[in-house]
Amino acid sequence: MDTPPKTVKEAAVILLYEMSGRDKLVLRNTSKEDLILAHLSWGAEIRNKFCLGSGNDELIKDAKVDHPDSVSAVIMEVVWEELQAQ
Repeated sequence: MDTPPKTVKEAAVILLYEMSGRDKLVLRNTSKEDLILAHLSWGAEIRNKFCLGSGNDELIKDAKVDHPDSVSAVIMEVVWEELQAQ
């Protein structure tokens, strides 16, 4: 990935594309309330992957929150919602 995504939707599409079938199944079977349990692992991966701590202001703005931790939580929820809809 040369350029980090600028929208939450773009970030979710990237994550879904890269996610293994097993990981999709696990996430699909996770309750929305339990997503917080992945905050330190998957959330940190998202923050690092999409440069949330170092200037991806467009993605932060699109998430409509003001902290990288909150942005990763928004992205995680969008990915989770997409998997629930499948």
